[in-house]
Amino acid sequence: MSEENTLIKADFTTHEVFTNPDIVDKIIADVQEKVNEQEDHDATTEAGRKAIKTDAMTIGKTRIFIEGHGKELAAVAKAIPKEIDKGRKRIKDALQVMQDERRRPVTEWEAEQAAIKDANEAKVKSLLAMSAGDPEKNIFPAVQLTAAEIKDRIWEAESLVIDETWGEVKALGEVQREEVLTCLNNTLETKEKEEAERAELEKLRAEAEAKAQAEREERIRAEAAAKAKAEAAAEIERAKMAAEQAKERAEEAEQKAREATEAKPDPKPANPDAKAMNGAYKSLVGYGMSKQEARELVQAIKAGELPNLAIV
Repeated sequence: MSEENTLIKADFTTHEVFTNPDIVDKIIADVQEKVNEQEDHDATTEAGRKAIKTDAMTIGKTRIFIEGHGKELAAVAKAIPKEIDKGRKRIKDALQVMQDERRRPVTEWEAEQAAIKDANEAKVKSLLAMSAGDPEKNIFPAVQLTAAEIKDRIWEAESLVIDETWGEVKALGEVQREEVLTCLNNTLETKEKEEAERAELEKLRAEAEAKAQAEREERIRAEAAAKAKAEAAAEIERAKMAAEQAKERAEEAEQKAREATEAKPDPKPANPDAKAMNGAYKSLVGYGMSKQEARELVQAIKAGELPNLAIV
């Protein structure tokens, strides 16, 4: 490499340049002095960044120039390669630091721009996730949401501020937002229709269940009423049979009482009615009728409830 594009002019053909620590220090100091003389430039402008890169490249060329001579001397001087490499490495490392330091404003600016770009791309990705979803962030696609949740996303997309802070992806963000809103609105229309249909089905199902329940309850009431009616009818029938049986027993008892009375005339009683009733009562009991039944029959005859019977 030519010496004219470097920051230092010296004789690098002797071993002493790299083996003498004082000379190595002087080379580094001389280069540092030249670097310090370089003009400061504005890294936020294209011209400034270009000038900084040129200055840094000059440092790099100086490093490569000196390092090249050191390599040549190391290859020739087999006896002192370690010393040469030591000095060469010192120069290389020092000049690398100078180069990196000189380029640092541009490097930092480039890093900032890269971070801004990444952040803006993340904004676009987050915008797209409103409709397509993002499994990495546990964001579900719009088709898996309810109508209310989709409306929330539409509001979020419409409220999103897309300004100059989006940088080079601003135009893309505006286009993507329109596409996302179109997708969300279409999905919302479908979801509202599906939910309305489900609600109608649920309503019909509930009405059918209510009707079936009412019919079951009505059937149970009807069955209970029929059962009660049947039981009442059976009870009435049993009561009629009991009354008929009681009547038959009463008539039989009356016949026996009459026969007994006719067979054994009663002398003149002090109270013929009471005596006759008492006699009829005893006769009825004697023929097997219970005391209660006999008493009730005698009283019914006395009261005239059985007009065909009389106690004499």
